Amino acid sequence: MSIEQGNLLNDSNDLSLADNTAGGKKNTCDIYQQTSQSIEHPLLPPSGDLMEALRQKLECSKRTDVPLFLDHNNWTFLDLALHAKFRQYLDESTIEKHLRYLGFMERHPCPVDLRHPTPENFLRHVDYRLVIDDPPATPNALKHEKQALLMLLRATKQFTDDWKEYIKIPPAHTDDGNDFIPLPKVVNQLFHAQYSEDTYENILLQTIVFVGFNFGMRPPSEMCNLNLEDVVIYEDGSGYIRIHEDKKHGRTRIYYPWDKVVLSSKVYRTPKNYLDTWRRKAVSLDSGNALFLQPNGRRITEGYLESNISPVFKAITKERNAKLYTMRKTFATYLYDQERDIHLVAKRLGHKNLDNVMKYVHLSEDLRRQSKGDKRRNLFHQALRQPQFLCWLGESMVKETLA
Repeated sequence: MSIEQGNLLNDSNDLSLADNTAGGKKNTCDIYQQTSQSIEHPLLPPSGDLMEALRQKLECSKRTDVPLFLDHNNWTFLDLALHAKFRQYLDESTIEKHLRYLGFMERHPCPVDLRHPTPENFLRHVDYRLVIDDPPATPNALKHEKQALLMLLRATKQFTDDWKEYIKIPPAHTDDGNDFIPLPKVVNQLFHAQYSEDTYENILLQTIVFVGFNFGMRPPSEMCNLNLEDVVIYEDGSGYIRIHEDKKHGRTRIYYPWDKVVLSSKVYRTPKNYLDTWRRKAVSLDSGNALFLQPNGRRITEGYLESNISPVFKAITKERNAKLYTMRKTFATYLYDQERDIHLVAKRLGHKNLDNVMKYVHLSEDLRRQSKGDKRRNLFHQALRQPQFLCWLGESMVKETLA
């Protein structure tokens, strides 16, 4: 049973995504030719368009509209996304990531048959990824592929004991000992870096970066989910932001900023400046109540932020591990430097387990020793008040690196 017939994703050959981010070089091997594809599937819209279609469908759907299970011979990616949202309680950014990996697995030289997946089929794919792909797949990549397939198996009622018993992949690595936290002078460069040649888009992305480093919400999901009513600013500039925690099954938390200047000051790329001056320049019929709008008027997406922000982060920091989540980790480190209260850091991040935040104590101490700024200022203030020539240097570094 298909949720919607005739939607832009409802194609009988819709098992491909246009996103190629999962990696993997297309090689051939006689042993695996029996699994190679002979049919070329038409590409779906980019994953950002897929999630936009999901959001539009969510507005007019309810849980009882979604089948308990999908017909494994007749599902679409939109059907699967809705099932994952309503029946599996996954957040939208996780759904988008899983769909990208499913698209990659279906297109791979040793593909996974998404209509009739079997443990043998998936294990053969894993072998190819580890032995033949160049470069070979990392344990973390295989972990994401397995999680994506499990989402599909649950939706189509194909998750059997065989999958639990026989599907094993290399253990994924943790990066707790490899956390990268930029110094305040580098964060300041990221505040002022050039992310786009388009004036509106550049200011939009600078605002998102500024909010990410100063509010600590989970990127990209909690940033993409921000709505106009989630930003409350009073006449004196004080206020708060309401954050929707999709990864916590829709729970919300209110965050009062460490200083109201990062919420409403006219000097910085604050939410108030964006709302008062810039958002209206992009409003369209597709905007709804979204806070941050792409130049086309649509809500920002995970793919949009990754493609426009992450390359600039890597160029300025000279750190290949720099990514969107660096903003949240930096916020936690700086917040501990300011408050010296690990329980408060955990609360601000939405964590209950202190083990998840203890590493920020040591990271804060390491950054404090290296910081050359006024020792009376915490790391947050040092990031705000670095000399402007460093900002210009940051922009030139990005242009040269990305050229």
